[in-house]
Amino acid sequence: MSASTPSPGKSSWASLGGIITTDPTVIVNSDWQLEVFARGTDNGLWHISQTAPNNGWSSWSSLGGGITSNISVAHNANDRLEVFARGH
Repeated sequence: MSASTPSPGKSSWASLGGIITTDPTVIVNSDWQLEVFARGTDNGLWHISQTAPNNGWSSWSSLGGGITSNISVAHNANDRLEVFARGH
């Protein structure tokens, strides 16, 4: 199976830790890894990602800022992720 082919089956629910105040926004990056963005209790933008496709997760990290809305994420023309949110 190649990295671009989704794996069959389902995994069990598992906590990624952290405390968030918005619904998480999830996207698949150009390396076929899931990336999650959410607003934390400090109103900062927080991020966590898979360490490899179908593998474990990194730790939550703050990207800073003070956001007041849900988060949108999309790929730009160079296939990099762009994150958008309304600030204070």
